[in-house]
Amino acid sequence: MAIACSEVVPSVRPARPRVAVVTVVRGEHRALLAQVDGLSTSTWPPDVHVTLAVADRELNRNKLPIRSDRWETFIVPGRDLRRAPRAAFRSSVMHACDVALNAGAEVVVFVDVRCLPGRRLLQTYAEHATNSTQTTPVLWSAAQTVQLDVPPGTVYPVSGGLGSLVTPTPVDARPSPTTGPSVPWAESFAVRAGDWAVVRKAWAGRKSPAEEQPTMTSSSREPQPVPSLVDAVRSVGGSHVQVPDDAVLYRQHPRFADTRYSPGALRLPESTLSERCERIAVAGS
Repeated sequence: MAIACSEVVPSVRPARPRVAVVTVVRGEHRALLAQVDGLSTSTWPPDVHVTLAVADRELNRNKLPIRSDRWETFIVPGRDLRRAPRAAFRSSVMHACDVALNAGAEVVVFVDVRCLPGRRLLQTYAEHATNSTQTTPVLWSAAQTVQLDVPPGTVYPVSGGLGSLVTPTPVDARPSPTTGPSVPWAESFAVRAGDWAVVRKAWAGRKSPAEEQPTMTSSSREPQPVPSLVDAVRSVGGSHVQVPDDAVLYRQHPRFADTRYSPGALRLPESTLSERCERIAVAGS
């Protein structure tokens, strides 16, 4: 007599685009480690992670534990250090995106090394890129970017439960080869692989605002400002779309360089050495 038994169906990862996350690093090791932890808790973790290391010997020698068995990791040496900060940023981001596409990415997501992705950020980007019916290039960016304001001495997770640690006041950073202008797309954006070649050419070839009238999305804080990626996309008939608020991007605490990292958590010390010295100087005056 035959015995009926239920068929065991192996779990299969649902069909989805191949997503790559790219970032640019120049010594921001604690911020990078925290960001990698944040990626691991995403509802859709990346398939590829590209870190472009700008003059970062420790990272280029694979001395940071940023690799994972859940995605492919590429650590790529950076270049163009002699350029102005914004030009170096543009060159670095383009290089990292090129590496991601060569690794088979269908959707490329840039995340500033100082930022932590919300749990749904990558999934939201990927779904919008996959479901979009636009035939012209599209640049997606996070509609909600919030600043973490962590009390000194606090141990906090790098993902989940961060909503209670935010402040509406953003923190401006000085231009560097790893940071773009203080506009949303420069902290995180997503682009489809099929759009990148056109967008890249437009971004690389556009005149700087020193040669043409700058727009509201262009940065003019340095002698030779770099044209905005949003301007470049629009110049080829494309559009800029901000994804819904459930896709959150968190700016790490401005003192992330002082934090102590352990897997899954950061601890902000009570005070920095310079702050302690300042208090001592004030007390002795």
